[in-house]
Amino acid sequence: MKTLKSWVVVLVLGFSVASAQASVGPESSWQEIKTATGYVVGFPVISFGTIGVSIDGVCIDGDNLRPFNPERSVCVEWDYTERNEWCTKYETVTLSTSRTYTAERCAKWDARGERCLVTETYTGVYPSSYNVSVYKLTARGEYRDAFSKQFDIPACN
Repeated sequence: MKTLKSWVVVLVLGFSVASAQASVGPESSWQEIKTATGYVVGFPVISFGTIGVSIDGVCIDGDNLRPFNPERSVCVEWDYTERNEWCTKYETVTLSTSRTYTAERCAKWDARGERCLVTETYTGVYPSSYNVSVYKLTARGEYRDAFSKQFDIPACN
């Protein structure tokens, strides 16, 4: 009888853990959401030149954004053959970018809206807070909108 009670406790605890994972929502912590089985978070990505870092991996450092671990080893020289390419020289760089940036956007499209005819340069500012979509994997193997949640980029330590 004691063994049966032990199995019942294990089963109840198992269902409780599974139910807790299955019921993540906007009230859940980001850590709970990111580790929940069957969920994917659509964090926007900040560009540091050729390297992109999702906003959950960056912090605000004065007027700049930087990754929590800003040092990266990047390839600066490549060698090529007909079939392969490989890096022959790496350098360590420190990633940081201004929260204020300039970029180009289309100012006038063709009649079908397929081709940009005129571009313009504009100044933007990376926000410190984002509304982030969270997606759930369905039984058909597709990701569907589950909910969204605010994410605030923290200050760097």
